Amino acid sequence: MTSLYYGPQRASKLVEMVQENLEVSEPTVYGVLQDLAERGFVEKVVRSRRNVTYKLTDSGRDLIQREHFDAIGDIMSLIKSAKRKREL
Repeated sequence: MTSLYYGPQRASKLVEMVQENLEVSEPTVYGVLQDLAERGFVEKVVRSRRNVTYKLTDSGRDLIQREHFDAIGDIMSLIKSAKRKREL
């Protein structure tokens, strides 16, 4: 979903990007995209049978931003903890 943050992507490109990083099947990726669409996080835009794109909704964009901020907070906590341990 993060790859949609900067703009709509063709479905085939999304599948390719996911499969480069994870060992998942094409149907699994499409299933996740369908689930995200049903939850209102992405919007599926069908121009033709072979030209399908997905784009983030406002809810999807908000979710990504929250997740990134949470991850940054976790990283900062780990850094502070490691720094304290070195000072002891």
